[in-house]
Amino acid sequence: MAVEFKIMYDDRSTRTNEDGNIASHPSRGVIYVLQWDETFTPRKRRTLRGGDFYVRRNDFWWTTDQFGLMDMMIRMGHLTRVNGIFRVDGNVTDPLNVLWRIIELGPIKAGRAINRTLYDEMLAEAVNDPDFIDL
Repeated sequence: MAVEFKIMYDDRSTRTNEDGNIASHPSRGVIYVLQWDETFTPRKRRTLRGGDFYVRRNDFWWTTDQFGLMDMMIRMGHLTRVNGIFRVDGNVTDPLNVLWRIIELGPIKAGRAINRTLYDEMLAEAVNDPDFIDL
């Protein structure tokens, strides 16, 4: 299996599609996601960064903010609200915990803001990542 995506976390650890189920990867602290994207020219790789949330959908990673995440979860049927009661995948949850419950679904990761110097260093690593040398 080839590396299709790589997630870099704030502690500099990484996870790829080769590291098992996405749900088992850490849910918080994402700095960037590298992924192959044949539609992205002239380079065939895409670096997602600066996202509040990173969502894996249809074999592709997307970035979104809180409203976009909630909207996506409603459209996918994971989040409902009836008579003021929130449910995430059918389980009643406190409104303050909705985001945490959604993140626990698995293909959703939360970004993290870090020191600019560290961010620049980590982004330089992304540019030179040997798993994502341009085709």
